[in-house]
Amino acid sequence: MDENEGMSYQEIAKKLGIPSCTQVKGWVKKYRNGESLSDQRGKHANKNPFDK
Repeated sequence: MDENEGMSYQEIAKKLGIPSCTQVKGWVKKYRNGESLSDQRGKHANKNPFDK
């Protein structure tokens, strides 16, 4: 799919088998901002929370 195809978020979600278009909106926002689309769940900051 190409961003210039003019498909709605709902159409894209349906085509990809995603139940909610909210996820598609998030992906598009990240793509447009040049952000990574990699899965960041469970990733911790490099800072040790116990250091003072």
